[in-house]
Amino acid sequence: MTLNKRFFALLLLPVLLISGCAKTAINKDIIVIDSESFFSDFEVKGDSVYIYCTLSLRNCTSRDMEFQIKGCFDDDVKGHLLTERVLFAHDDALETVFFLRANEKKEFDVCFTGQYGGRPMKHDRLLPEIEIMPVSSPS
Repeated sequence: MTLNKRFFALLLLPVLLISGCAKTAINKDIIVIDSESFFSDFEVKGDSVYIYCTLSLRNCTSRDMEFQIKGCFDDDVKGHLLTERVLFAHDDALETVFFLRANEKKEFDVCFTGQYGGRPMKHDRLLPEIEIMPVSSPS
């Protein structure tokens, strides 16, 4: 390896390490277990779309966590099912804040409700991109 290649490799190494850490540090406190999570169904009622999913989540921390579940529906906005690309999940009681005890794994039946875009067709039967948003850590 020439001196220039070694110098470049030494400069590039910290950048790769930092970017790798940034990707893994984006909230891995609560993870979605993809193999146990799925899109169930959707329905249009009046001006609203209801998208039902079952999410298997694990709290990977040693503390209880409250959180919200955000879904990104870019493809369904492009396909005119929805007018909003970001929706927050709720349960049957319309609660949008969920809870997991320390190190707990639990299945949640959730619904994402959004404004109907005019075309009653779902882009695919996959889960939306899910982001877990911590609310607080109750004592």
